[in-house]
Amino acid sequence: MENNIYYAQAHEVKTIPSAPVMSNAMYADTTIHYPHNPSNPSNPSHPHASAPSAPFEPSEPSAQIDLTGHNAFQNQQLLAVKNPIGLDQLLSTKKVPKGMREFFINDINKAPKRFFVCDDSGSMMATDGNIMNEQTNRYIKCSRWQEQLETIKYQIDVSNAGNIDTTFMFLNRAPIIAGQNAFVDYNQCPQLNSAPNGGTPLCKILRQIINEIKPEAEMYRRQNKMFMIVISTDGESSDGNVASVLMELQHYPVCVTLRLCTDDDKIVNYWNNVDNDLEISLDVLDDYVSEAKEVYECNPWLTY
Repeated sequence: MENNIYYAQAHEVKTIPSAPVMSNAMYADTTIHYPHNPSNPSNPSHPHASAPSAPFEPSEPSAQIDLTGHNAFQNQQLLAVKNPIGLDQLLSTKKVPKGMREFFINDINKAPKRFFVCDDSGSMMATDGNIMNEQTNRYIKCSRWQEQLETIKYQIDVSNAGNIDTTFMFLNRAPIIAGQNAFVDYNQCPQLNSAPNGGTPLCKILRQIINEIKPEAEMYRRQNKMFMIVISTDGESSDGNVASVLMELQHYPVCVTLRLCTDDDKIVNYWNNVDNDLEISLDVLDDYVSEAKEVYECNPWLTY
């Protein structure tokens, strides 16, 4: 299928120092990772276009790490990271330090099932997104959709490597189900190879997630686990009051994170108001660059 993703001209936004990196796109699911690889834009007209990258496939085990949390969960029925060695190997290729790899794997074991709500509405074609060029350590302007694609592909790699049950719920197209002993090649996923189009029916998708987690909720509570829900969007819900649907989640063991794909004040204020109306904890993250600047002001030694 022809890829119809469009880009703005490459534009340097900010020089990033050489330091440990935490990406807000990926920390949205309480995990740590390093910059997205921008060298694989699908549109050949992009100034940094190249051949499609291949999904990560674990091979030989990486250096031994202390998976204390993993061992603690070994005897429990619910286990998120079913292949910790494979996930450790992936993180090693990303140059994630040993301590962060251990934290990543142990922390993700708290959420055996993950849901990523991915906005594929037409507004995601706006060209105010950012991805990082790892060769120059500079941001490159791109579409919001392309920025989100980098996140999705990274999380598919994580799910493949660790055999982690992960569902990518798109607003206007079929979901992608990763983990569950099934390898997903994102280069072969039609959901990722067509331009975003349509509305923002967040309420419908969130209700689908509620229906899926409801039968397992009690088992998760007994084992002190949670469902992880990460919502990536650039707009307001187009099919009802999303706050009322989110309030239903307070009855279930969930961790909900909202990752905004825009710095539009109207959208930021909309979601801040939604957050104020909720009794559940909703962690609202700004767009990639805005969040990075906030972290940099407090920790200039850390690249977010």
